[in-house]
Formats: sequence, structure tokens, C-alpha cells
Amino acid sequence: MDELLYENNGPVERISIPRPEGGGVILFRGENGAGKTKLLEATKELLHKGSGSVTCSDHAKRGEVSGLGVTIRFGRSTRRTGELEVESIEGRLSIADLVDPGLKSEEASDAARIRALACLQDAQVERADWIKLAPPGEETPLAGETLTGDIVAQAGQVRRIYHAHAKAIEKDASFKKAKAASVLDELADVESLELPDVDKLADAYAEQSAKAQRIESGRDTYQTGKSRLADSSMRLVTLKECSRDPDAASLKADECRANINIAEAIVQGLEDDLTEARQDLLARKSEFSIAEEKRDSAKRAASEIAALAIDVAELKAIPTVTDDDVTEANAATNEAKRLHDSGVVVREKLLRRITAAKNIEEANVLIKAALAWRDAAKATDDVLAGAIKTGPLKIVGGRVMAKHKDRGLAPYSEMSHGERYTIAIDIAADNLGEGGYLVADQTAWEGLDPDNKRHVISECKRRGIFLFTAEATAGELRAEVAE
Repeated sequence: MDELLYENNGPVERISIPRPEGGGVILFRGENGAGKTKLLEATKELLHKGSGSVTCSDHAKRGEVSGLGVTIRFGRSTRRTGELEVESIEGRLSIADLVDPGLKSEEASDAARIRALACLQDAQVERADWIKLAPPGEETPLAGETLTGDIVAQAGQVRRIYHAHAKAIEKDASFKKAKAASVLDELADVESLELPDVDKLADAYAEQSAKAQRIESGRDTYQTGKSRLADSSMRLVTLKECSRDPDAASLKADECRANINIAEAIVQGLEDDLTEARQDLLARKSEFSIAEEKRDSAKRAASEIAALAIDVAELKAIPTVTDDDVTEANAATNEAKRLHDSGVVVREKLLRRITAAKNIEEANVLIKAALAWRDAAKATDDVLAGAIKTGPLKIVGGRVMAKHKDRGLAPYSEMSHGERYTIAIDIAADNLGEGGYLVADQTAWEGLDPDNKRHVISECKRRGIFLFTAEATAGELRAEVAE
């Protein structure tokens, strides 16, 4: 069918619209109230069943809209027959909604725009695509999370989860870094010191302590030996007096023995002199016992003298150790202990500083990881952009952006009404094949400046698509191809 026919559609009794060759913009022109909006609504119903916007004229019992392989008859009821012979995006994308979804929040409006684009293309994103955004080697926090809604809702959910994960990592890094910095400030006094070898200091302390003990023991040995030396020297003098002539004592003992023999002979011969002899015998025995005792004492003294001489020689060989030597050794021991204890403290501080420095390095690694997760959150836009053909639009941080001739990349919502409609029509055209049909509201077309209108007309002709819209002008209702 080369024309579209509208009968008894609202205030329109009958109008026929020939289909131009090669595409272009078909305008319903006329005064306000002439029925331009009713014709646009009927065209939408023709292109997409389900809008329910076709109404009959007040004076007519029935009406009809036909063309493009479809006939819609309406009155008390509506009946549609035939199959649409052309491609249309009606029912998948409303250009008006893409231009202005009518929401107060710009973020919500952009989310609605992205949803509209996704719906237009029936875009889908697999769960694996969201998981792939995770930094290499990192476990995704999406594990156990159920992703719901359309791809825009999923992108927002993934973005929030990844941002929350990054925030948790940053919090951990901040705490670790602050704690480490506090330790470094606290231990700044040992920053320039080298790590002491406390084992070596402990060995030095143990060695000095043993040396001090040996010196103190030597002093005690020296003092004891000195006292014994004095005693031994005195005893030696005494013994020497006792053992001055041991040979004479021995001779005396022999002589006494001889005298005893003589006396015993005399006693045997002289009983009269027995009593005197016995007394004399007792006296001589006593004298002999004393002489014998002196001889044995002299021998013992000689033996003890020899032992004492050795002892004295050994005692004289004991090195002299004074109290000053012991005091000096104890002072050295205390100093070795101080150095060891100080080394232990310094080592502990330095090790804490080393640990703190490592914690700061780890915190920096965590910060980099958090940045990677934030990049992963931002990359949800790339997933959406990969799933949706956005044409001249870009998705950045969940916002819809477009290139502005003066400002560069700018929010799509901040562009003029005409600029937004021009881009929206371009996107709609991108998703239509040659010979496809679009419908745009009158306000959309009238909001375009002359340059943008010419751009839209040129693009429709270049792409071979047809755009139905309306324009308020003087005169009766009519359909014209825009030039």
C-alpha cells in the first residue's frame, strides 16, 4: 500500500497520505484542534497494536485507519487485521520519553533513558559480564548476591556493591595507615638507629657477668689465702722452735733406753734398792715418754713445715684482687646489662617501626585495590554501553552524556529541547532498517530550530526512513512532506 488512509478519526473525516519515495518527514499541518494529534495517535496504533488511542468521530458510528498492511476499524469496538509490512520502534521506544522522561531527578531521568534504549534493543547482560569487571586476582563481592531487574537496575546494584567494597577496603587501609603513622611518630627517636644485635649484647653481658663473678671469687680466694698465709707463717715459727734439734732428742731417747737397761739390771741385783730403783725407773720412763713425744712432735712438725711451705708458696702465688677491682668489674657488668636492656628496647621499637612501615605499604596496596574496585564500579557504564547502541550518547557514571558543540561532553539532560530531540531521532533511526517508520509528537518537532529540522529531514532521507509528526499552521488539516 502506497498511502495511509484515515477516516472518522476524531475530528478528521477523511485524509489520505501518500508515502513519499526514499524516506522523509511527513507533517500533519493545520490549526490547533484540527485533529493533528489524533492522526499521530492513530499512526502509532497502526505501527504498534496496543496503544488504544484511536477514537471515532462524534457523529460517526465507525472509523478506519489503514496502510502499511494493517487495517484498524473502530467504533464501539476496535478490530485490527493484517500484518505490518514495515519496521517500527513503536512500543519499544518513545522518542518523547528519551527526550524527557518527566522525572524530577536527573539521575532517575537518565536511568529511564538508558532503560528505554535497552528496551529498544532488547539488551541483555550476563552475570559473568559484571563479574569480569572485578580486578584481576580479586574475589568478586557479587558472590551470593542476586542481581534483579533490568540491565540498568543491575548496573546500579553492581555499581553500589563495588563502591561499597571499595569503601570498606579504603576504611581498612585508612585505619591501618593511621595506626602505622601513629607508631612511626611515637618511635621517631629511634628512626636513625641501626637494629641492634641483642644476642651479641646478651653474650657480652653474660661474659662480663661471669668475669665479674670470677674477679669477686678471686678476691675472696685472695683474702682467704692471705689469712691462711698469716696463720701458717705463725704455725711454722712455732713448729720450727719445737723441732730445732731432733737428732739430739733421738740420742737422748737412746741414752734413756740404755739407762733403763742398766737400771733394770741394778733392780734385778739390788732388791734393797728396789723402791728407789722403781721410782727412778718411773722417772726415767716418764723422761723417755717426753723425749719420745718430742721426737714424734718434731717429725710431725717437719712434715707440716714441708706442707706449709708448699701452701705458703701457693698462697703467695694467688694474684692480688682488691675491692676496687671488684667494684670496677661490677660497674662493667652493670654497663653491659644496661647496653643489653637498651638494645632490647631499641630493637623492639625498630621492629615496630619496620612493621608500621610495612603496614603503610600494605595500606597503599589496599588503596590501589580500592581504586581498582571503584574503576570496576565505573566500568558498569562500559558494560551498558557495550550492551546498548547509544549512538551519539555516552554513559558516564550512570549519567547520559552527549557531545555539545561548545561545551564538549555534557549531560544530555542539560541540552536544549531541540538538541535532545535531534539526537533521540538519530538514535531511533539507528535502530530502524530502511523503510522504517517513526512517530514524533508535535511539541518535539516544533521545539526544533530550523537547522535541526533540516538535519532530521536530511537524515530521514539519507537513511530511507519515514517520520510522522505535526506542526501548527494556518489553513485546513493536511499532510505534507517536509522540505
